[in-house]
Amino acid sequence: MAKKKTHTEQAEPVEGASAPALRLESVHAIGPHQLTVVDDTHVTVHPVGSTEVWSCQPEGHFELRPEGTAGPYEIALKQGDRLVYAPLGADGNVYLVPFAGTIPN
Repeated sequence: MAKKKTHTEQAEPVEGASAPALRLESVHAIGPHQLTVVDDTHVTVHPVGSTEVWSCQPEGHFELRPEGTAGPYEIALKQGDRLVYAPLGADGNVYLVPFAGTIPN
């Protein structure tokens, strides 16, 4: 059985360091520069460098659709630090995507 991966793991020792280093894994989040506003609370999301939009499928994976597509699979509810996708509404699953409303640099 494969070892379960954790979000923090002890990395190789660094010569001269007083404490062991930690290897941190990042969590992908959406930034404000990736949003197209649909209305006061709804948005579509595009990958950096692309005009296509994310499309959340009922099973939870994402595909890309042409720019301007804004159906129930593409529209997300912007709610605090997350985007909420519910492609089938109350008849299906709900999916959360982290959102960073303010970014450095």
